[in-house]
Amino acid sequence: MFSISHVSFAALCAFLLSTSTSAASTCSTSLTPGNGVKPSVASGYQVALIATGLTKPRSISFDSAGNLLVLQQGAGIANLVFQDGGGTCLSVKSRRDVIKDKNLNHGLALSGDGNTLYASSSDAAYSWTYDPGNASIGGSRTTLVTGMDNDDHTTRTLLLSQKADGLLLVSRGSTSNIDAEASVLATGHSQIKAYNVSNITDGPYDFSRDGLRLGWGLRNSVGLAEHPDTGGIYSVENSVDEMRRNGKDIHQDNPGEELNFHGYLNGTTYTAQGSNYGYPGCFAAWKVDEIPNNSNLTVGSQFAIDNENGVDDAFCAQQIAPRITFQAHMAPLDIVFNDSGKEAWISFHGSWDRSSTVGYKLSVIPFSGGEPVAAPNNNTATTDILTNSNNSACPKQCLRPVGIAFDKQGRLFLSSDSTGEIYVVVRDQASTTTTTATSTSSTFSPRSSTSHAEKEQALYSAGVWAWGLNLHYLSFIKIDVPGLIKYPSRPSLPPQHRRTYRVAATATFPLVASIFLFWIITHGSPSLVIAWEILPQSYLFLLIIIFIIPFQQLSRTGRYWFLSILKRVSIGRIAEAHDGKFGDILLADVLTSYAKVLGDLFISACMFLSFGTSSTNKPDRSCGGQIIVPLIISVPSMIRLRQCLIEYSRVKKGPKSASSGWGGQHLANALKYSTAFPVIILSALQRGYDPTKIGMTETGLFRLWLFFVFLNSFYSFYWDVAKDWDLTLFSTTAERNSSEHPWGLRRHMHFHAKEVYYVAIIIDLMLRCTWSLKLSPHLDHFNDLEGGIFAMELLEVFRRFIWIFFRVETEWIRSNRGPPQDDIILANFMDRDGSSVSDKHSFRTSAVAFDDEPPYTESSPESQTPSSSSLPSLSPPPFSSLYFPPPSSPDSFRTALVEPDPPPEFCPGPSVEPTEVENPAATSFATSVESETKAALPKDTKGDSSHKGAEDGEPPPPYTEGSSPLDSFTYVMAATGGPTSIITQVQQGGGPPLNTLADVGADEQITLDLRGTRFVLSRDELLTLPEFVLLSLFPNGLLPDGQSNTFHDGDIYPVDYDPGSLQYMLDFFRNVAQTIPSSSPSPVAPSTENPTSSEASPGSARDMLHDRAGIIVLREDLDFYAIPPKAEIDQPEMIEVKRAAGKALLRQDGIFSGLRRSEESGTTEQHLIEMLTAGGFQHNDSWGHRASEPNKAVICSLALARLRTDIRGSDLANSSTFGMAQKLLLFWRKPARRCWWEGVELENVDGVEGKLKVWIRRVWTLEMVSGLPPAPPPPLHDISPFLLAPG
Repeated sequence: MFSISHVSFAALCAFLLSTSTSAASTCSTSLTPGNGVKPSVASGYQVALIATGLTKPRSISFDSAGNLLVLQQGAGIANLVFQDGGGTCLSVKSRRDVIKDKNLNHGLALSGDGNTLYASSSDAAYSWTYDPGNASIGGSRTTLVTGMDNDDHTTRTLLLSQKADGLLLVSRGSTSNIDAEASVLATGHSQIKAYNVSNITDGPYDFSRDGLRLGWGLRNSVGLAEHPDTGGIYSVENSVDEMRRNGKDIHQDNPGEELNFHGYLNGTTYTAQGSNYGYPGCFAAWKVDEIPNNSNLTVGSQFAIDNENGVDDAFCAQQIAPRITFQAHMAPLDIVFNDSGKEAWISFHGSWDRSSTVGYKLSVIPFSGGEPVAAPNNNTATTDILTNSNNSACPKQCLRPVGIAFDKQGRLFLSSDSTGEIYVVVRDQASTTTTTATSTSSTFSPRSSTSHAEKEQALYSAGVWAWGLNLHYLSFIKIDVPGLIKYPSRPSLPPQHRRTYRVAATATFPLVASIFLFWIITHGSPSLVIAWEILPQSYLFLLIIIFIIPFQQLSRTGRYWFLSILKRVSIGRIAEAHDGKFGDILLADVLTSYAKVLGDLFISACMFLSFGTSSTNKPDRSCGGQIIVPLIISVPSMIRLRQCLIEYSRVKKGPKSASSGWGGQHLANALKYSTAFPVIILSALQRGYDPTKIGMTETGLFRLWLFFVFLNSFYSFYWDVAKDWDLTLFSTTAERNSSEHPWGLRRHMHFHAKEVYYVAIIIDLMLRCTWSLKLSPHLDHFNDLEGGIFAMELLEVFRRFIWIFFRVETEWIRSNRGPPQDDIILANFMDRDGSSVSDKHSFRTSAVAFDDEPPYTESSPESQTPSSSSLPSLSPPPFSSLYFPPPSSPDSFRTALVEPDPPPEFCPGPSVEPTEVENPAATSFATSVESETKAALPKDTKGDSSHKGAEDGEPPPPYTEGSSPLDSFTYVMAATGGPTSIITQVQQGGGPPLNTLADVGADEQITLDLRGTRFVLSRDELLTLPEFVLLSLFPNGLLPDGQSNTFHDGDIYPVDYDPGSLQYMLDFFRNVAQTIPSSSPSPVAPSTENPTSSEASPGSARDMLHDRAGIIVLREDLDFYAIPPKAEIDQPEMIEVKRAAGKALLRQDGIFSGLRRSEESGTTEQHLIEMLTAGGFQHNDSWGHRASEPNKAVICSLALARLRTDIRGSDLANSSTFGMAQKLLLFWRKPARRCWWEGVELENVDGVEGKLKVWIRRVWTLEMVSGLPPAPPPPLHDISPFLLAPG
């Protein structure tokens, strides 16, 4: 049954999918132009209508927030926020009026910082303070320039210079078709001027009197632009209508519209700046043969209408001629350079004074070095990009371009005032602009600077590097990957990750070299790109040669091994477990991440081999037909599907057992891979959508595709987390919230911090929910952006890179750990087939539980055959509780580990003879509890290691694999008290030597990994810890015997010890050390007033405590055995009862609450309490640290107290308190233990009605140690552990 977490993760995945595909769904319902006819766009470009319903949109500009400002003539300025899916996939998300002013009619500009907004009316130019975040203005407007009111041409274009700070350019047109006043400078008619608006002090400028004149005699220069490199100022001029020359009507094709140059504002000298451009007497010729007396005229030449007032052709030849001349009456209204300055884009508003319409289009002019590429007399300088397919409905019912703006992605936005629309135009990544033969490359290369084959090949190289990193880090944390995948390794060879790096470098170097060589040779030239496209394609053949030719230096064995696996996997086969099944699974899963890469590589090769196309063009996904590419993309999923079915068949044919099951998990995994096929098929159908063949609307097809994307993505994410990584995120609530491991994770974790697992889960979720989108035709526009699809494919490679870490770690844990035998809660229960679960895992070695199997099980007997590369050393690692010996030596290992010379029996079981209970109500509680315990607990499987008789009623102790680490001590009777002493064992000689601590210098540091938490400690800090703690940390020494000289700086040693307990001790020691003065009296030392002998104290303790504080260390190991609360209870329910009992016991955190307190003096418990409270504890003290051990019915508690030093004066000699406290020095570096049993009834246990009967065994360990010596700041060592980041 799905839990809440299942639903929440499903919702998150759905949210990510809907967010990622929202743009695609919007594109499928794009807007329709008002006249129902979509404009025609040149080859290599895409166009989309993205906004409608505007009021005569004129100038447009993007603010610093990325939103589009639109000046609506007669209405004001609006702010449009787009829902952006990339490319042409945009829609208006919100619209807001920034300024409502019907007098604003055309001009619009923004300051460089985006915080000042400029606009114009027919008479004035204004500014406002602008907030792009809120799309609002602040304060009142400021009038900058005035005095421009006139008839006819009323638009006032504004341009804020980016090369000269604070200079605002303003263009003013004529007052009539032929304005005689324009010949008089003082009128200000038909002029372009610049004004410094950064320091206006005396009111607004007057256009006629003030400002820097850039040119005059310009009839109506509506469009203004500044070249982004040179700073040159250009304008586009609308020339006269109804022209006649020498009485002949020539107005159909004369005079031409003009592109004029006006010099610079950045200080560059231009001698003709401010000169006369001819109007109202001189005009530019366009169609020369229609002009009378044209013998000296060419396209662009200045000529006069009639020889009036001394203005003739000779006079006009002295005026500034246009740089480029356009067809008459096209009415250019805007000019904008792209970022590189290699293109000038011009909007032609269209004609009204001509029998056949012209204009109504968007065109581009190539530039080079800040100047047009075309000569002034060239009449083909422009290339039309966007046009009306039919101008018959113009000017009112057709595209009529006005304003142009580029966004940060280089997309061009265009306004159409007659229809109230905004369009977006996007160039295909590999398009070629059809311009004149002298044109140069634009901002976007005419063809891709690198072929698509190189991008896909780069992904293969990236995958090899990633695999090397996988191997490197996994070997660093002692995971034997070659052993898991059955790689034939040899000790004489370098580590596997180094050989992988070598192969990766060998594959990468030719790729990088070919890319740079390709760039150097082609320089972006379209013809050279086509001529040399074989260069990037040849790398694929080189890569194949590298793998096939037997170069000994390039890991020949490894390459042949890889090719043999690839050959087996490519047809869907899978090896047996002992032959490398896990390696087959890893490779096949990696291939699923490269499915799209394989498809794109085929497309690139197909285009390269096809006549009339180039592999450097935009990918033609129909190359090779509509079936081949989807089929190639499906192959990796087909491989894994067949492997799963083979595994299912093996299970069905093999011997039946509970460990192998019936194979359902293999079928479920096969189902997961089969969900990829609908995604691939529906993607292909959408790309070649044909309603006559499919019988479904495009929207319905998209929704069906989206459903399967969600199904495949969530199913795959669930499988990654729950099956491939064995995490409990999707398990039951009890398993997910278990105190034995971090929330949603698992008990055994090789990586150092739980946050690493959570981050991996989040990354996997996000990328699993988006991988399918690469197949969608709605995201083909990602190719419009350099590397769009490549980036998505690279993210999938990165996801697989992360996945491999955790998949291999999981396999290693399955192979080498399994459920530990000392697991009281989980071990020794009977499986469904009647066999003990612990028997199945007694001697696990390199057996592998594979991808499609339940965790901690084998699928076949062969999996228990050890690999030579994965056999563990016969010397146990630091913690034998995590070690499982090879089958060849179980007896020798058990003898060495479990059967040392037995320590004295120190903790007998309850002294109650087991009897058959005739009348439970009449018997004592202890007797009934013991009988119920015997009946409920499984048989003790320890053999003789516990040294108890078969008739002994003691339940199994917590350490079932070998004795407790504390058993390693040699115990003798205490020096005081004899057999009746409260302390029955005191260690006299110290623990066994820690065989490597001596190899670590006092100022050197050692890094410990305590269940995922790292501590960095010095040798002195380690030796300060209590003896029993050191032996718990290092029961077999810091390193196995024979390796005592192998300590390396930076090595990390895993330790199965509670990190919270160690942190508590270190914090306590640090706080005590900070309170010790430079010369401190010895604790409990007699004063000079009343000297008292301290000979009873050991000399070493007395000397050590002369300048250090004495610290009492008390530890309790509480083992509990819950009696089943009802007669019939199944295993899972009983486990929950034990966990609930543990939580109830955790709440009983008083140190002395567990002792049987008696008012009688002299009792054992009372004597112990008095000694500890005299030494430094209080009667009502709680344990400083108390926590349950993972997967054990054990609660470990720790309390520390500073030995009292306040017993002084005349009371010292007679004080019984002093005597009690002094006895604690007997335990200086000599840990002692006390053990006792009791039966209790717990109340308020979750899931249990009434009281729960529990047997409790308490083991107290007592030791005296000294704290750290005082040191002046800064301290030599900070004993606080340093929590390290993963890796």
